[in-house]
Amino acid sequence: MDVMSYDSHPGPRRGSLVAELLHIAKHQSINKKSREWFENLLCIEISCKSPVQLRRTRISPSPTGFSPYIAVSYTSHGTQGSESESTGAYRLAGAEVTMPQRNKVRDEILARTVNYACHKGVQHFWIDGDCVPQWPCPEKYIAINSMDLVYNRSKYPLGLLAVILENQEEVDTLQDLMEGALINWKHNLEYPQLSDASSNGANSPGFQLLRRLCRDRWWSRAWIFQEEYLASTRMHLLIRHRAGLRSKKRFRSPGEEICINAASFRTQATLYLLACKQQPNYSGNKKNIASMLKTFGKYNLLYHTQHDMRTRSMSSRIVVDIQRRNIEHPFDRLPIIANACDYAIRLNNMASKGYSLQSCCLALSLLNGEILRNPRLIKRSPADMWISDFVQHVFFNKFVPPVLENPLTYLKKCRLTEVSLDPHGISTKGHIWILKNTIKVNLSSEFRTRTREGRNPGSREFQKHRLLRLLDALRSQGRKCQVLVDELERCFDNDAEDTTLNAVRKHNRSMLGPIIDAIYKSQSLRLGYLPGTAHASGIFSGVPPNITKVFTSWRVGPGLDGKERESHVSLGVHAKLHNGKWMLESARWINGLAFAGEHEQLSVTFRWPRAWL
Repeated sequence: MDVMSYDSHPGPRRGSLVAELLHIAKHQSINKKSREWFENLLCIEISCKSPVQLRRTRISPSPTGFSPYIAVSYTSHGTQGSESESTGAYRLAGAEVTMPQRNKVRDEILARTVNYACHKGVQHFWIDGDCVPQWPCPEKYIAINSMDLVYNRSKYPLGLLAVILENQEEVDTLQDLMEGALINWKHNLEYPQLSDASSNGANSPGFQLLRRLCRDRWWSRAWIFQEEYLASTRMHLLIRHRAGLRSKKRFRSPGEEICINAASFRTQATLYLLACKQQPNYSGNKKNIASMLKTFGKYNLLYHTQHDMRTRSMSSRIVVDIQRRNIEHPFDRLPIIANACDYAIRLNNMASKGYSLQSCCLALSLLNGEILRNPRLIKRSPADMWISDFVQHVFFNKFVPPVLENPLTYLKKCRLTEVSLDPHGISTKGHIWILKNTIKVNLSSEFRTRTREGRNPGSREFQKHRLLRLLDALRSQGRKCQVLVDELERCFDNDAEDTTLNAVRKHNRSMLGPIIDAIYKSQSLRLGYLPGTAHASGIFSGVPPNITKVFTSWRVGPGLDGKERESHVSLGVHAKLHNGKWMLESARWINGLAFAGEHEQLSVTFRWPRAWL
């Protein structure tokens, strides 16, 4: 039974959070200028014959592939005791200047970058301090909103840590960590285990090394978190060591440096720390382990080991990680969040407009399709909380990805489309499915016997068997299920190779998984009807008795900013028609197959929490 009542639904009071959100939404803009700026990217050209003579020049990176330039990630201020603050040792010529200019970026940073570039045979590098104006101007604002392109499209993103490895033991320990020698892990185990050499508690070399690395300022900066996240698996880290220490060829870099892949380091550090977490002799270091996991944690590994992460959106994880890192100008968190979360809609120059940062972050997320949890569960205003707290309190946190492989990639795309904010709520478009009949698919006794005998229930043979039984069950329902039967037969031709599937069929194939799984577990399925139709054209699994409607939305193609995106939503909702428009409250994620055909999407509104009105 739906539990909504709109008889006394108030509009937003003057000065309420909703009123503020509506005002903030008027400042939204579409991030269209980034691609034009990126396609004429100002970089620094290197001559390895004369490395102190650098030249600014413009290149045209590929808008889709990876381009051969280095995108440098570094801290603008040096670390006392291990880095110098000196500048001006280099001359930068070219690119709209008549006279060579001295470098603004620290000499040490440029020297390390040039050494690495010459070693890799790369001719160009991009570094913000000498490639972007450092004063307020339109180009700087465009550049700030374009970091997703700069680091995501670089073939050689590079992070420069300040820490210096002091002795051979630290060098050897880092190399052992990267090669997986500090842990034993089999994929049939929930947690990795420490190797014998690493089980000495907090005094073990591996634990002490990670504590040293964790104190490097590179890990604590919000801008750098964004840069590493956007660079994905291509980011490499340079870590210096004292002269005379030996490193393996695979990790060696010129200038007494070790070069490691950042994603591989995160993987190995996460596995090591998870193994430490299970050891009694590390029990006194739980806070240190938790802190290092927040710094080094690899999302896909934590997803499988931390239950509370499995149902949260990717965007909320990213926002929390950005919030816990330091930044000089707090409102810079808005473009950082937008870049890292791949938002098309931006809120620029908000620091001077009198709105709170919390409200701006909330508006930015909602305008880009993030989903609120059930409004009846939201009792507080984000203004009363830290950003990291309100993100976890107000956003939907009951996702159930229908895929086993790459669930985080799926979660990135769980967003509403064509969003606008109005006094009643968050308006969007999609389809409403009214759930009616319940069906249960009976599997043959032969199938169940073969499954008990150890045959793989996830094999293609067994999936095909379940799908055929599902079609039989639907046909037995008569003409009301004929549309659904036809669509299933059309979309799931089992002779089609996975490599030939287009986006629509890939989406449907992913949603077929929970249906097949429900059949195997002898669970009931619910049939869905579009409003005003007599034929079922949707089928859903895992529907509790109190859910009678499902809202679905699916879109693939260019976004408002021209970038290709896919988004998908399948929500069990409490819903009522109010003045001819569907008013919704999110309840839980419901996986299922929904074939809307030529039926137009409906305009619906997810209502505001009353505490915000």
